[in-house]
Amino acid sequence: MTKPSNDRRLAAATALLAMLLAIISVIRIIVADPWGWLGVTGVFILLLATLYWYAFGRSHQRLLAALVGLGALVLLGHLLSTAPVSNLWNALSALVLLGIAWLAGRQALTAEPVPPPATVPSAQPAAQSGSASAAPPGGVRSKRMTLLVNPKSGGGKAEKFNIADQARALGIEVRVLKKGDDLQALAREAAKSGTEVLGMGGGDGSLALVASIAMEYGLPFICVPVGTRNHFAMDMNLDRNDPAAALAAFNSGEERVIDVATIGGHVVLNNASFGVYAATINEPGYREAKASAFRNVITSVLNGEREPFDLCFDTPLGRRQQAFIVFVGNNPYEFIGLEDFGGRARLDRGQLQITVIEPDDHDSLAKLAQGMIIGNPDFANGFQQWTTTDFEIDASTDMLDVGVDGEAMSFATPVKMRIQPKALRVLVPPGTPLERPNPAVFSPEGLQKLGELLR
Repeated sequence: MTKPSNDRRLAAATALLAMLLAIISVIRIIVADPWGWLGVTGVFILLLATLYWYAFGRSHQRLLAALVGLGALVLLGHLLSTAPVSNLWNALSALVLLGIAWLAGRQALTAEPVPPPATVPSAQPAAQSGSASAAPPGGVRSKRMTLLVNPKSGGGKAEKFNIADQARALGIEVRVLKKGDDLQALAREAAKSGTEVLGMGGGDGSLALVASIAMEYGLPFICVPVGTRNHFAMDMNLDRNDPAAALAAFNSGEERVIDVATIGGHVVLNNASFGVYAATINEPGYREAKASAFRNVITSVLNGEREPFDLCFDTPLGRRQQAFIVFVGNNPYEFIGLEDFGGRARLDRGQLQITVIEPDDHDSLAKLAQGMIIGNPDFANGFQQWTTTDFEIDASTDMLDVGVDGEAMSFATPVKMRIQPKALRVLVPPGTPLERPNPAVFSPEGLQKLGELLR
């Protein structure tokens, strides 16, 4: 294991010290005014409850939640105005210290890049940095490289970062999608014409389509993250804030061999979801108002306005006939709290992760939400999770809606999913970490790693 730098050790020490001082500030508040502390805590809990009911309740419940929430804010203002001045300073100190702890913790938990290999597998010399802004030295290229670009993905990120021109400057053949183009047909045409590396600049749905062609022809695949969420890029530890940096993988990339999942013959890079999410992305206006569409589907099910989802599948505890959400991940996801809701540490474990959520009512859903926020969703009833290599789900209908890598699809029932271990070759820029290096600062894993950095 590489010894951490002095900067990371100092950042870890700063984060832990700031956390300790924040805890001391909170203890001083409790000792000075225990009843006031209880009152403020109770008001915050009430505000969280009103936010939940405002988001997921019926119309009259939302109105009541808004009124109660306004009353809670007035009460909170009163409690703060009558609190001792020393407590207010202690509260402000705790908030500032927690902010320092978070910033220092993020710096400490971000691993240094792995040094690039001494020799570059490509016959063409590598660029001097991870950025793809500089053109390669002159000379004849030893391989053909193709990048397909969706200019509409991510609200036009490819154009914003000038991906096409930067790729051409590196000697990469670029094909920018036009309206009506068949993405897989273009990728297959490039593969048949002799390209040796196949890349895609787009969102997760587009990446999966091109990755399937790369698998079919045994070609290495490159992800250029210009989509909206870029979940696959996040789990491959690519820089989502600098999509052009991914272009360095074409000339000097390091190879990772990862698993993919399949559903009805379709490649799944991230996950497939049945139930609430699948219904949500099929709602009219989902793209324009995602939060509103999601809330409408959840509330209609919990309030009995929509029939429970007819999903039949086997679990380690027996056969189930319905579920709120069935989430199938290509390799295990980790719930790590609000800082970064979930991600995969690795994509080569050869497992499907099945997550079933079946809350009985609003209270059960609220407990599940709280559990996911603190990174421990299984403390509440209605949550079940296990790993397997294949999964089958059935319904009483001939076709079943599924959300696959964020795209709405339908498959004939029964729907079968399976993992294909080490099926896709992916090239990443030199120095890309093998595992997701930055857990949430305030999670148990993050605190443990901060402590390990000081040893």
